[in-house]
Amino acid sequence: MIISEIAEGSSNNKYIEIFNPTGIDVSLDEYAYPNANNGHTGDTHEYWNDFESGAVIAAGATYVVAHP
Repeated sequence: MIISEIAEGSSNNKYIEIFNPTGIDVSLDEYAYPNANNGHTGDTHEYWNDFESGAVIAAGATYVVAHP
């Protein structure tokens, strides 16, 4: 998997796009991503975010995490 795009706008207008360049589907059940809020130094994270249970990135597809 490759982080293919990240964008940060004002307020909650942020997203991260993950690309699966392989020829097989990839389950996200064993993955998570860290969270750090404004003013955080970035040296550590504040908590982990799990992907939705059963989430999969299909072969050659992207998965986007964004604020609703």
